[in-house]
Amino acid sequence: MEEFRPPSPPSKRMQPQMVDSEGPYRLLYCSSKGDRAGVLQELEKGVEPNLADYDKRTALHLASSEGRAEIVLLLLERGADVNSLDRWGRTPLSDAHSFGHEVICKILEAKGGIDPVGLDSQTPCYEIHHTEVDMDEAILIGQVISYLNFYRRYQVRAS
Repeated sequence: MEEFRPPSPPSKRMQPQMVDSEGPYRLLYCSSKGDRAGVLQELEKGVEPNLADYDKRTALHLASSEGRAEIVLLLLERGADVNSLDRWGRTPLSDAHSFGHEVICKILEAKGGIDPVGLDSQTPCYEIHHTEVDMDEAILIGQVISYLNFYRRYQVRAS
C-alpha cells in the first residue's frame, strides 16, 4: 500500500500572474484600457511615453491595437514615437490596420506613421493552397469513425 502524501504547494510559476498596475508599466496598462486619467497621471510622474514592454510594444502600440483614439492622440501630443518598432517589426499603424481601426489609422498617418509590413498586417501569417489538402479523403477533426472502418480503410494489420 502506498503512503499518503499531501499535495505539494503549487510552484511560483503556477501562481496567477497579476498585472502590474503600479510602477512605470502602469502607462502601458492604462493605455490599453483607455484610461485617460491613468495615462495622464503616469506621464505627469515622468514616465517616458515610449516606454516599451518585453516585446518592445509601447503604449502607442497598445492603444492603437485596442482602438483607443483619445489615448493615441494624447500619447502623440506627449512625444510618443509614431513609428516605434516592436519585436516583430510592426508599428502602431501596423496594429491599427490589423484590427481595422480606421480612425486611428488616419490619425497615425497624419502624424507620419508608416506600416512597414504593409498588406501583410491584414493577411493571415498562414495560408494553405486548396491543392495542398484532399478533403474528399480526409478524416475531419471530431469525425467519429469506428476502429473497424479505420483498419479497413488504411489496411492496418497487426504483426
